[in-house]
Amino acid sequence: MNLRHRSAMFRLGAPILILTLLVLISACSSDSPQLPTPTLIPQQSTEVALGEAFTLAPGQLAGIAGEGVGMAFHRVAEDFRCPADSNCVTAGTAIAVLAISGLSDEPVQMEFIVPPGGTGQLQAGPYVVSLQSISPDPPSKDGVDAADYRVTLVVTKP
Repeated sequence: MNLRHRSAMFRLGAPILILTLLVLISACSSDSPQLPTPTLIPQQSTEVALGEAFTLAPGQLAGIAGEGVGMAFHRVAEDFRCPADSNCVTAGTAIAVLAISGLSDEPVQMEFIVPPGGTGQLQAGPYVVSLQSISPDPPSKDGVDAADYRVTLVVTKP
């Protein structure tokens, strides 16, 4: 074989080889599909008055006396708040997932995106749901166990 013929084969074969390798690599490195996060069914319940602050753990439900509605705390989906034992230049947010029942046939899921400072409000039908706090503050190592989170809420009807 002469040099010109080998060069032509290399120019044609190299791109095909590279393309084949890229296809194989991308097939092997594809991310597995994310499974949905299960929603907790509230197990414990308490009754509180409209306008009264109350604290819930994951899986707990609070019924609002005389209103026919209930608030359930499912989980903290994300927690990027400044760790309790750190000094942060900027503090992050946390996302608390709750549900209110009694407004319609199905409970309405709400996600509180809680800014630094730890409070937030959402309108749910005729009610205003105020998240007063998420605790505990995250430590700098190992984070917070999901079952240890607590949210303090107040439900009002303006």
